[in-house]
Amino acid sequence: MRFRITMLAALLMAGATYAQAPKESKESKPAVERAPSADEELALAAMEGLMAQPPERALPIIKKVLAGSQTKLVKQRALFVLSQIDSPEAREILAQTARSSDAAMRSEAIRSIGIGGDPKSLDALQQVYNAGGADVKEEVLQAWMIAGRKDLVFQAALNAKTEEEAAKAIHMLAVMGATDELRKLGDRPNASRGLLDAYVMSGDLASLRKIAEGTGDRSLRIEAVRRIGMIGSDDARIALRDLYARSTDAEFKEAALQGMLMASDEQGVLTLYRAAKTSDEKRALLRILTMMDGDAALQAIDAALESKSPGADSATAPAANTLLEKKFQRAAKQYEKFQHEGQTLYCQRTGTKSMPYTCLTEAQLRSEVQSFERWRNPVPRGPPPTGQE
Repeated sequence: MRFRITMLAALLMAGATYAQAPKESKESKPAVERAPSADEELALAAMEGLMAQPPERALPIIKKVLAGSQTKLVKQRALFVLSQIDSPEAREILAQTARSSDAAMRSEAIRSIGIGGDPKSLDALQQVYNAGGADVKEEVLQAWMIAGRKDLVFQAALNAKTEEEAAKAIHMLAVMGATDELRKLGDRPNASRGLLDAYVMSGDLASLRKIAEGTGDRSLRIEAVRRIGMIGSDDARIALRDLYARSTDAEFKEAALQGMLMASDEQGVLTLYRAAKTSDEKRALLRILTMMDGDAALQAIDAALESKSPGADSATAPAANTLLEKKFQRAAKQYEKFQHEGQTLYCQRTGTKSMPYTCLTEAQLRSEVQSFERWRNPVPRGPPPTGQE
């Protein structure tokens, strides 16, 4: 009893000081965090002491604090202490505060319920979630994430009324590592675009491929192919090669190539280049290879210029390519680089207003460097090749 009287005295003394200060704003936005005053520090220390007391002693004091004149900072700490008390009355007070119009107190009550982890209180947050705006929904999702309640986050994603609402719940499932729940959402007829990000975050190649090879929204399937490249694993690279090889749809093939570019699958693109049957396909694959700036790109460029299969003279190609790459890098420094429609342009000023720049693609600049080197060092078997436009 003596402890209870001392604790009450400390809190009431602090509360008397707060009562003399101007009242806090009743705006909906939470106040910016600040350092506690000396009186608040005393009250906060008293609240910490309550955590070591039996519920029947701590609960009456917390109720007085919440109904009294203490600042939001002290009352928010009281809500946290309340979440540690296992009693129906404590849970009811938290539930009521979670529905409060005071944003700061509501937010802390929701967070405290998540930390407390009481199943009934967490279930009750479904009503708060359904009735709340975007900010409240996000706070409830955070509370469920803290408590590890994948089932409740899954229901929120399943019952979402907008794409944005579904995306936030799906993102939270990905953060929680809820692979099974995410796959259940993927089985629905119209999968959400937020699922693609979630599958990438969790490295779920199987689910991305399932969407890509399914019969759902075409644009979503194309995007799923592209996102496979973001996983970056060997299995993802193999999947993209397979999707490219088996598809007859130009957009799906392009998405697979973009995925391979993101996955840095230079050898995969080179393999497809060697197997390509048409000049148009070879040009598309060569464009991707040149964006990768690797040895395979140089082999393909050299093969295109000499009309031979890339990698045919592998014993001498690496040394020659290394020297040629150094000369290309030296030549590239004389140009200004710009990005246009997904590729790098190397430009020089002309000094004229009608055409201030002349530009080359990377493939064209590499071709010029090669042509110049062949002109300087002609081979005995024939005349030096002419320069290419």
